[in-house]
Amino acid sequence: MEHTLRPTPRGVLRALFGFLAVLLVLHCSVIFSHLVLRQPMPALSELCDMDVESNLPTLFNVLLFLAGAFLFYTTGLLEQGKARRPWMLLAMVFVFLGLDEGSQIHERLMLPMLRLMNDGGYGDGDMGLLFYAWTIPYGLAALILLGILVPWLLRLDGSMRKGFILSGALFVTGAVVLESISGSIHEGVASPPSDAELTWLPCSLYPASTCYLYDDLRYIVVYTLEELAEMSGLILCIGVLLRGLQARNAAFRIRFGKD
Repeated sequence: MEHTLRPTPRGVLRALFGFLAVLLVLHCSVIFSHLVLRQPMPALSELCDMDVESNLPTLFNVLLFLAGAFLFYTTGLLEQGKARRPWMLLAMVFVFLGLDEGSQIHERLMLPMLRLMNDGGYGDGDMGLLFYAWTIPYGLAALILLGILVPWLLRLDGSMRKGFILSGALFVTGAVVLESISGSIHEGVASPPSDAELTWLPCSLYPASTCYLYDDLRYIVVYTLEELAEMSGLILCIGVLLRGLQARNAAFRIRFGKD
């Protein structure tokens, strides 16, 4: 038995943005509980806080990366010769970023980068936008990737090129620009209270000695916008890829059983 799938870009985008809206409501419920009700809500925080690892927002983000990788790969299969290379390159980049999102590889670069820039130390409170120092190698990698892909982008039709530029700019705004701002806020918080004083926060869920950040509205707003920008950029990219496949009259076929 063979079943043919022809997902419409509009339907997929509605479903993905709808699920993102549900995640945002749950995330805001956590924030409201912490900042207004002064209740820790550990279970809901662990499941839905967008700044906590290995939960629903993380899973959704990883799946978006993998879906994007699959669609880049599928589109590449429809190309011939060297024209396949940019599509396959982006498929590999998305797979890596999905693995990174799930395992937080980039965050492990923060302390080594700070030591490298401060003669073995961590800075004296003057790193500012570079406090989350992993944004430096990732930002440079993004610029190099863009330089490699410019000729490919120029060969795309106008709507697809604009779609990729818009979705990429939105993603980078979240992943690099807003992340850098949240790092500056993190570094600038003076005399943070100890975790023991923050009884309305589930401090065991958050990175060591940073629980106080989740009582700072500025930090919360910025990291929420950051995650929304990243996931929205990925969803828009998926929409661009689906429209490209639709224009080629491509379909996905699932076969059950033996021939």
